[in-house]
Amino acid sequence: MIAIVFIATAWERNNGGINSINNSLLKSLSKVISTDQQNWRLFCVVTQQSEDADKIEEIFADYKITLFKTSNPITSTRLRKEMSKTNFNQYFFIGHDVITGDYANKLRDRYGSNAVSIIFHHMDYKKYYYLREKEPVKIREKELLQKKIIPAADIIVPIGPSLTKSAQDLCKDARREQLTKIHEINPGMEDIEPIEGAHNIHKVILFGRLEDKNNAVKQIELAVDALGKYLSEPNDNEIIIKCFGYTDNEAVNQKKLMDEICKASGKAISITANSYINDEKELFDEIASASLCIMPSTYEGFGLTGYEAISAGVPVIISENTGLFQFLNSWNGESISGLFQSVKIQGGTQENGKEYSIKDLNTLVEGIRAVFSNYDEHKKKAMKLRDILRNGQCTWEYAAQAFIQIIRNEIKTDFPEILIEKSQKIVEKKCISLKEYIVKYLIHEFCAQFCDVNKLICKVIKYSNDRNKRFTVFSSHELTRSKKLFCTFWRSPEKAGESAKFPMDSNVLLIYNDLFY
Repeated sequence: MIAIVFIATAWERNNGGINSINNSLLKSLSKVISTDQQNWRLFCVVTQQSEDADKIEEIFADYKITLFKTSNPITSTRLRKEMSKTNFNQYFFIGHDVITGDYANKLRDRYGSNAVSIIFHHMDYKKYYYLREKEPVKIREKELLQKKIIPAADIIVPIGPSLTKSAQDLCKDARREQLTKIHEINPGMEDIEPIEGAHNIHKVILFGRLEDKNNAVKQIELAVDALGKYLSEPNDNEIIIKCFGYTDNEAVNQKKLMDEICKASGKAISITANSYINDEKELFDEIASASLCIMPSTYEGFGLTGYEAISAGVPVIISENTGLFQFLNSWNGESISGLFQSVKIQGGTQENGKEYSIKDLNTLVEGIRAVFSNYDEHKKKAMKLRDILRNGQCTWEYAAQAFIQIIRNEIKTDFPEILIEKSQKIVEKKCISLKEYIVKYLIHEFCAQFCDVNKLICKVIKYSNDRNKRFTVFSSHELTRSKKLFCTFWRSPEKAGESAKFPMDSNVLLIYNDLFY
């Protein structure tokens, strides 16, 4: 039995892209696993949001996902009980970046050689956090935290091509290029029913808080001012604006938005500050009814909100600094050139304290003008872009299948039959002792490419009889009595709590220590 345990801050889609990806991927995994992998079990541990009993039962009934809340998965009695209810022979703990990634690594260490940690990489702090924080100490703390947690995973799953490069650099800096595997996954497009044609009154949607810390990254103020400047020009378009992501004090945010748009346009414009929408159907209906989604971020690891708008066939204006732009720009299927609007946002600060440059303002106004000057054509392009991506395997089902393949590659398998037969013949003919065969042949054959074999042999011999310092896990059968020989991690006693790991496909032979003597 295989246990697959996802750790997030909430089950619903609140708090941004991490929980959205966690939620969508788990639901798709449940569909694939229910038909293909009957001996796999899905769990979702949430650390912040309490879930009522009815919802937990409903989620299990619909998706066969066991959901529960615990403030600390490492010390959770509930998690231990869930893991002991079934005779699991392997565990996969999945975290999200530094938010829950450390939990995945620590649970991997707690469950030992039968556990694997996987971390989804959502954000490159060295490119993002300096924009958000003004204190160098806090910036460095965040960078060091990510450098410590992400490369320590057995597997990193970056979201999109931009974060793949980030993951590679993190592993290089941590000197773990040969130890941590990287498997890129692109998120699936959401199943949103598009609305055909144009509305009489256009609705523009923006996602991100209007606050000092976040504004230099999300550039909501830039988008609001650009829309205001566009609306100050003579045109026949009637536009309302909705901004989503306000949780602190929406009354203050509403007033700030009104002041900004009135100052930029010189007239009253309908603009509202809205909180995050947790209900999936309500969120998707809101996106589908939009005429335009603007994502002018100075940096986005991927940019899930723009991707959701594309899923709904809504025209988008996206910054070239985002992972979403890199993903679309590197698309190698049917041509999507010209089917979306991109802008080059450079960032900067005006004399009046605005955290964007005049050049960025004018660039974004030009992009808005281009969309609304020929809206019907841009709507057709958006619908075509949606269809091409959906037909090009940009679905959550495809992402789930890719993730399942990652799991399959890490599942422990029987020792290769040809080597079992070879070793049995050697033992049966009594050509050499079992210990001698292991030390002289198997360790050399499977470990030479990963470590100094001579040192490894010394350690095996030195500690093989010391049960308190034993650092290998062994099968319970002698070689001549069983054809099942299993793979595992080797743990060094000199480094308490740390694991010297061999790739699982190295097929390291395991036996009882007693067989060495």
